[in-house]
Amino acid sequence: EAFDVKSPNINYQNDAHRYCALSHHTSAAMEADKFVFLKNEGLIDISLAINACYDIINDKVPVSPYICAGIGTDLISMFEATSPKISYQGKLGISYSINPETSVFIGGHFHRIIGNEFRDIPAIVPSNSTTISGPQFATVTLNVCHFGIELGGR
Repeated sequence: EAFDVKSPNINYQNDAHRYCALSHHTSAAMEADKFVFLKNEGLIDISLAINACYDIINDKVPVSPYICAGIGTDLISMFEATSPKISYQGKLGISYSINPETSVFIGGHFHRIIGNEFRDIPAIVPSNSTTISGPQFATVTLNVCHFGIELGGR
């Protein structure tokens, strides 16, 4: 899945909606030369999961509900860094038996990443900075989960 950042206003120039400023200082004062930046170019989630499913079959009815639970691993790519994470998911749906060997199904799923902390995110140091030098890294906290619809055959 790929999730991009949308501009909240058509008047934003130079992708300004993608940037956020971070400060190492706890003071609320807006002092110059105390900030680094992160550029949000969206989030990409590549997942690999193993599911265990149970079909509730009734021989008298060709439609049967199913439920699945799964666990897996995801590669989350955001802010120019990729982090591996453990994930889980659940699925609910119905299948329609065309013949004893073939069925079609439609269902929904919920997918969630375990652990919401992403470390070693490279930060952008302003080119005119005199007090911040060398590579800077940030920690981002983000809960990653999504719902989806699936349609297929088996």
